[in-house]
Amino acid sequence: MRIPGTKKIVLFFILLLFFMPVLLPDEYSWANNDEKELVRFAIEEAETETVLIWRYKLDKLEEINSSNEELPLFIRFPEKGYTVVLLGYTYFNIPVQKIKIEVIRDEKGFHVIGGSIEQNFRYATLWIIIGLLIIYSLPFLTAYWFLKKKFATSHDKKDSFH
Repeated sequence: MRIPGTKKIVLFFILLLFFMPVLLPDEYSWANNDEKELVRFAIEEAETETVLIWRYKLDKLEEINSSNEELPLFIRFPEKGYTVVLLGYTYFNIPVQKIKIEVIRDEKGFHVIGGSIEQNFRYATLWIIIGLLIIYSLPFLTAYWFLKKKFATSHDKKDSFH
């Protein structure tokens, strides 16, 4: 027995899971106000370097001894230095990247002094590429479905209900 609209319901839930990272907020609610400002800055910096990362979760926040760090020219020793480790989530809420950003704070605000991006699992880049193909093919598949439905003959419509 076929339930009407089952395909639409299944498609709705698949799309809901696909876009879950867009719907969920970034996770750093446990941090205090100064740390939240630092994490927001780190996320803004990470967004310039990452592709298809839709959500960030604060994994670790550590204060570093910045007096031992080598700083670029014309930057004085800061008041505080931090290492911010973020997990980057892509579609289906899969953590594909670990982003480490080293940030210093002085009287002018926050400055990035270094960082790195690691893949969380072996085929993370392939997973991101497949996602790009899915995202860019959805409009074409939707247009094809509408055109097929609109221009179908009456014989085709009878066969599609079996």
